[in-house]
Amino acid sequence: MSGAKTSRGLLVNAARVGAMSGMCAYTQGILRAVAGMGLGRVAALVAGEVEVPAGVERVEASKGLVMQGVSSWRRSVMGWADSRRQAERFREWHVLSTTHLGLAGHGRQVLTIHDLRPARWPDSWVQGAYFRHYLPRAARAADGVLTVSETAKRAILMECGVDAARVFVVPNVVKVAEAVEEFAAESSYLLMVNAGYRHKNAAEVLERHALWSGRYRLKILAAEGKCKNELREMAGRMGIAERVDFLPRVTDAELAGLYKGAAALVYPSLTEGFGLPPLEAMRLGAPVIASDIEVFREVLGGGATFVRLGDGASWEKALAEIGDARRVERGREIAAGYTQERMAVALKSALTAIWPEQF
Repeated sequence: MSGAKTSRGLLVNAARVGAMSGMCAYTQGILRAVAGMGLGRVAALVAGEVEVPAGVERVEASKGLVMQGVSSWRRSVMGWADSRRQAERFREWHVLSTTHLGLAGHGRQVLTIHDLRPARWPDSWVQGAYFRHYLPRAARAADGVLTVSETAKRAILMECGVDAARVFVVPNVVKVAEAVEEFAAESSYLLMVNAGYRHKNAAEVLERHALWSGRYRLKILAAEGKCKNELREMAGRMGIAERVDFLPRVTDAELAGLYKGAAALVYPSLTEGFGLPPLEAMRLGAPVIASDIEVFREVLGGGATFVRLGDGASWEKALAEIGDARRVERGREIAAGYTQERMAVALKSALTAIWPEQF
């Protein structure tokens, strides 16, 4: 722990956060929270697309720190070297990193681990090696660790060996845009969001096409890449390419329109740390079908219909229950509870426990 050393302020390290992501939404919630705490000097190390609220100094992250695309060992080495330079530059500050990638070697730092999915389903071998071998040591060396759910906290305690007294749950904020368009004319569609990763399990939805393709289209929002190409090929082999729309990147307002027009959001993930898209959909009154996994039971509660993965009868039942008005209303209530105020209270409590001399 850092003891009573003098601090020049709080630096929110979000250098590795890109726009249009769950980590970006979380980071901006954290920035709004610290801006309202009256902490004195607060700065944010960010990339160009991340918004910084009034009261927080903006420090533009160098190109070496910014995460773009899939990790490679060259990019990782370059990022580590730049991270060491920033750690020295801000060595007299307390650092709150809103991702698992902190400032290398910094002595007064909090890491945020959103989930441990890359340890099992990495986007690259570099990411997998980092999560399996380096992250547990970094988490134990940090002053504290933030995460987004009790389920994620239990996984961190089990797999990283961090003292339970130094891991704190600070949930995300569910904040949705005003829809620029509702797809009401196409209301007979199912929607998948952020489906360009294997653990999002879009393949199982395609495999169950006999249960939905006669009544619904399927809109898949996913980043371009290998997984999206494989899903396109899979839809073609199954003869349902004309029933599946692969969407490009959309704005927040366009996404809100997709949520509002959908017959249901389908989110059958194999694993998650939190699950922001289902909550966003619930906030806008869209039915949600989600995998029956521990974190969704915790976060989504009675607002979602749960499906047992690999179980055709469970999928059939879940699809038949689309439009249950009581469940939709319960979903609105649950999603409305994930407020900026809730995040701010949890964050203040965590930082006070981690750095009592500063907070």
